[in-house]
Amino acid sequence: MNISLATVKKALCGCISLVVALICVLLTVHAVKNKTDDPQPQAESETFAATQTEPITLQDIQLQSQTPMQTETLTAKQENLPKSTPTEKPSDKAGKESVAVIVQPVVPVPAPKPSAPVEKKQTLYHLSLSCGTGIAAVSGSGDYPAGTLVTVSCAVKSNYTFRGWTTGGFFTPDESKSRVYTFAMPASDYSLIAEATSDYNRVSVSSSTGIDSVSGGGEYLPGDRVTIRCTVKSGYTFSLWDSNNSDVNDGTTQTYSFIMPDSSVTLTAKAEKAYYEVKVKSNSGIASVSGAGTFRPGDRVTVDCSVQSGYSFKKWTSSTVGVNDSNSQKYTFLMPKKDVTLTANAVQSEYKVTLVKGEGILSVSGSGSYAPGTSVTVKCTLKEGYTFHSWASSDSGLLKGSASQTYTFTM
Repeated sequence: MNISLATVKKALCGCISLVVALICVLLTVHAVKNKTDDPQPQAESETFAATQTEPITLQDIQLQSQTPMQTETLTAKQENLPKSTPTEKPSDKAGKESVAVIVQPVVPVPAPKPSAPVEKKQTLYHLSLSCGTGIAAVSGSGDYPAGTLVTVSCAVKSNYTFRGWTTGGFFTPDESKSRVYTFAMPASDYSLIAEATSDYNRVSVSSSTGIDSVSGGGEYLPGDRVTIRCTVKSGYTFSLWDSNNSDVNDGTTQTYSFIMPDSSVTLTAKAEKAYYEVKVKSNSGIASVSGAGTFRPGDRVTVDCSVQSGYSFKKWTSSTVGVNDSNSQKYTFLMPKKDVTLTANAVQSEYKVTLVKGEGILSVSGSGSYAPGTSVTVKCTLKEGYTFHSWASSDSGLLKGSASQTYTFTM
């Protein structure tokens, strides 16, 4: 309990005043007693006043600086006593009124201690940290009150460059591009992922038709010398390494070396058939074909055919770009880097004349095969009781000038 010096001084002054008042009361009582012992009569009663100060309490001490001390006056009266003879001593008890002055000592009462203020419990939010690609370690995770400045940091693996801190798949503000990042904790749980990118660039190798295997792909630093290889299947020959990067030229050998650029590279090994196939087909009127087989690109290939009777050769037709049609029955060409299909075509050189007997016709003659432009004569004999009417064609109806049993026309 802390009491100021001024308060103590005022309390002491109050105590001194009380003692002085007590002494005055005692002196007054003593004077009254002496008068009662005096044999001379007293006509009148005397009054005396005793001043008594109220007991001093802790509250009084604390209020000394605000209000002055108050006193209460007590009056003691003496009753008129009967006159006594000179020889008679009045009794000390008769006709007297006792006056008692009670003084209570001041006992200091300790003031109650002020209660400690109730501390409001703070809500903590959790911060979780994770290592992304190329990050070795992170630090700074834990539980923090909202608004607290939190510092997180990370260690990056060798040959990686730090990119930033991400949350929810997005990079946080520009300030987070540093490995050591300080921010105010939000009023919610929060998570951060440290991300880095590799200083290496990737070489990807792939194969196409005719390639058995490829090797040499991987990650390389800019300026490294890269060597890639491939093996080719039987029946194929290596063509080239096809590059998708303008800084790396196409490779023309199965084992190919180049300097790694500042970006990734994809190369595809390509091969060509060592042999290509020639197929020959025939249409109507062709008796046989020859020349089919497998050939290397650039080889000279010759195809031939034979034609059925009544047909003449027309031409060879090709379904392969680079091989032209040919009107020659025996055709030679250079084998391209692809399969080839050729078809032999023929046209009829003679056409058939077929005679059919109608009603009343006994016999017909002149049917057979004739070349276009040939003069053909047909005849018929009639049954008894019939007369000839005409020759009719199944294609064009009645033939002009065919009213005679003997009819000639140009094939």
